[in-house]
Amino acid sequence: MINKKVVEFHLKSKESFFKFLTNQDSFGSYLFTGLKGTGKKDFVFFLSSKILTNSHKIEKNIHPDFFYLSNENDKILVQDTKDIEKWILYPPFESTRKIIVISKAETMNVEAQNKLLKILEEPPGYVFFFLISSVPSMLLPTVRSRCINIDFQPLPNEFLLEALEGRLNQPEFMDLSIFLLNGSVNNIEFYYQDNLEEMVDFVFSILKKEPTEMDLILKKMDEITKKDFNQSFFVNLLIGIFNYVLKLKHLDNYQKFSIFNRDLIEQTSSISLIELISKMTNLSSNLKWSNFNFRMGIEEILFDFILDEDSWRSKVV
Repeated sequence: MINKKVVEFHLKSKESFFKFLTNQDSFGSYLFTGLKGTGKKDFVFFLSSKILTNSHKIEKNIHPDFFYLSNENDKILVQDTKDIEKWILYPPFESTRKIIVISKAETMNVEAQNKLLKILEEPPGYVFFFLISSVPSMLLPTVRSRCINIDFQPLPNEFLLEALEGRLNQPEFMDLSIFLLNGSVNNIEFYYQDNLEEMVDFVFSILKKEPTEMDLILKKMDEITKKDFNQSFFVNLLIGIFNYVLKLKHLDNYQKFSIFNRDLIEQTSSISLIELISKMTNLSSNLKWSNFNFRMGIEEILFDFILDEDSWRSKVV
């Protein structure tokens, strides 16, 4: 189901572009970029429904002139692009044009991208290519150069507040959620009071820097990640909460945020927090693009942070 409210928000800044593409004489290749969860797919499906003049069939993904390629296996292979090549050879069946949508285009391997590049160089005049990506830097420069880039703004807080309605009991958790979502409704299903309380408790068990509690911290982490947690999402959530703590350290009135331990925030070094965030960010990147050992990687980072020599020495003294 297309989120029409999100589409209407983006249409305000893309009205002329929308009119141009729905013109009978238009065609071409376009790259839709922006944060995950900002409505790129909703906009593309809505746009496609107007171009092919059949919203029902587009939403059901049953239109014969609409080809939607998703990455159910977290990667798009050269065979997928070969399927596209065959599909575009046939003229439109119900409409005057055909549309190909490639979701999470950054998950195409290099071979698939090179195959797609050849298709983009000389496409039939009746074809639209809509590539959707939250990490366009992972696409080959030659692929990006063949597309007109359309960037999507983060969603305003009013959208996030509406999506979070009835999920949180305390305004402090609402403030944290808005910060973590950062203009996106990606993984919005996670944002309930109990889940956030568990993550905040886990973060502060780390910030205590108690070496004797290391086994307990790892046990908590295992319990959390046994749920329907994507490991990359878990790491990025930690990064977000650590960044939020860093923000609180530099607010004069952060003591009003009762869900956070004021003394613990004050005694946590900004430098050590920044180093921790940097290492976590590298871990997140490794998880996304390689067969990296999640448990080993995060355990090493937490050990380094908790067993920080200067911090431990100050506790002993």
